[in-house]
Amino acid sequence: MLGKVLSGRYELTEKIGCGGMAIVFKAKCLYLNRNVAIKVLRPELVDDEEFVMRFKQESQSVAGLSHPHIVNVFDVGEDNGIYYIVMEYVKGCTLKEYIKSQGKIKVSNALTIAIKIASAMKYAHEEGIVHRDIKPQNILIGDDGTVKVADFGIARTSRSHTITSGGSNVLGSVHYFSPEQARGGYVDSKSDIYSFGIVLFEMLTGEVPFQGESAVTIALKHINDKIRPPSELNPEITCSLQYVIEKCVEKIPRNRYKDIAELLYDLERVSEDSGCDIIALSIDDELPTQAVKPIAQEKPNRKSHKYTKWIMTISLFALLIIVVAFVGNRMFGRQLGEDETSVPLLVGISEQEAENLLNERNLFLRVSGRRNSEYYDEGHVISQNPAEGLNVLIDTFVDVVISTGPRTVLVPNVVGRSLLDAEQIIDAEGLRIGDIQHVNSNFPSGTVIRQNPEESVVDYDSAVALIVSRGPERNIVEVKNYIGLRRDVAENLIIQDNLTVGEIFTEYNQLPENTVIRHQPVEGDIVDENRSVSLWISLGPHPVFPKQLEINLADAIGDDVITIRLERIGDGVIVYENDHMRTEGIIVIDLTDKGIITYRLYKDNVFTEEISIDFTKEEGN
Repeated sequence: MLGKVLSGRYELTEKIGCGGMAIVFKAKCLYLNRNVAIKVLRPELVDDEEFVMRFKQESQSVAGLSHPHIVNVFDVGEDNGIYYIVMEYVKGCTLKEYIKSQGKIKVSNALTIAIKIASAMKYAHEEGIVHRDIKPQNILIGDDGTVKVADFGIARTSRSHTITSGGSNVLGSVHYFSPEQARGGYVDSKSDIYSFGIVLFEMLTGEVPFQGESAVTIALKHINDKIRPPSELNPEITCSLQYVIEKCVEKIPRNRYKDIAELLYDLERVSEDSGCDIIALSIDDELPTQAVKPIAQEKPNRKSHKYTKWIMTISLFALLIIVVAFVGNRMFGRQLGEDETSVPLLVGISEQEAENLLNERNLFLRVSGRRNSEYYDEGHVISQNPAEGLNVLIDTFVDVVISTGPRTVLVPNVVGRSLLDAEQIIDAEGLRIGDIQHVNSNFPSGTVIRQNPEESVVDYDSAVALIVSRGPERNIVEVKNYIGLRRDVAENLIIQDNLTVGEIFTEYNQLPENTVIRHQPVEGDIVDENRSVSLWISLGPHPVFPKQLEINLADAIGDDVITIRLERIGDGVIVYENDHMRTEGIIVIDLTDKGIITYRLYKDNVFTEEISIDFTKEEGN
């Protein structure tokens, strides 16, 4: 495809990405002399009506959207079966690549990016578009800091039906889709809010909340499991920010933010004031309006009033003693040698080092869990509780989570699969597609013939390079001109040109006998090697034998004088016309012509019959 010019306007210059449905190229608009990004539907999918429909649907979904944080669509088209969408070119990387490069994004930066994504989603939702595939791979981060939401390939209008039938494939990306998407149920704007919450979790922690050995396992976790509190993975996450994430990813859609505008409002509050408290009140704010009876006020009992006043006085005095004792203990305890110490930083050091460091301060290490981590070596501390710097009593246990090293997965064998199937299988295993090389082979075009690595255990998110067949190699030949050559000479030249002699036909011609009159394919045609060439060989000029045509006048209708006309079919030339007396009976007309000729006979301008005469034969007609 590289170097190809679509619709005479867009020259494809570089492949910059690919997915299950399309390949994205950097291209140059020859009309406006600017770089653009062009998404091209995969060639193997052009005959699949569902994918063509989804591809056209994407262009329709975003064609009317105009927002600073949504990738602009400039043009859509089709060129000889190549379906494409022309979009603005964003120089930079995807949010997924940005997260990997950073490990985890600083809270302030993550909030800035999140607010831009949310504002784009708010605009799309207000325009009636539900994205349905919000994930870091579909968010572009420009080198200049711009943030753009892209890839509305499975978007739907919020007014359309979005229930996936039980037998259909669930659309979306398994690490990010909502429980209702996992179940194949109704999908609306709150599904985008759930996916956004997962993306925000990953930006702040460097990892997705749910992982598993298969796509089904991960989908079930979305349905059944609560996410781990993100502050356990990143202590810089405040309670309010954690609340935002957890409200986004509520299992039941009605428990999430009611719309993206409400979510955006909270994000902006947290961004402006990291200490703000937006944690919801315990009373459900979605309870329906209801009548509440006023609280009845009883008249005070004079006898009980004095007793109550006495009890309150004693209680307040006791409370005052407790408060004074507590404050005094806090103020003077250390001076009196109270056994208290601060918790050291354990994250990032080995389990043994952490234990030794705690023992020095008369604290104890307690391993509360072990799990995979891409960022901490095996045996090192991932998180701790209490956090660094907190003062605790000696002999206190400090809980830690220990890394078991990067998560490993078994590379699936995709040799013999189509490229589309291979990409989906590899993605489902938590791996990614590396370099794709196309080579000639005897395997059908689009089939994976080799992979690297082969079946083996590798780190999660490793790249798998694929070598894909583009079909058998074609050796092509340009057909030369064999017209006018003797038959034997032409046949020898055809064989020398790596072609074969095909059918032989003969006919009369002005060229000398046994020479080539014409051939098929013709001169200049580009054909595969060993293609057969059919030859037409001359029999020489047509032989000419004059003929005599007898015409009976007795059956003519009309007067005694009968007009006889003989007209040649093909060119309409009248070769004979004369008047004869009926009494002549049978007349004889002398004819001289070439080849086999058919004539129309008219008697008194009335068509009588067609007569064919073979002038190549010496005897008979």
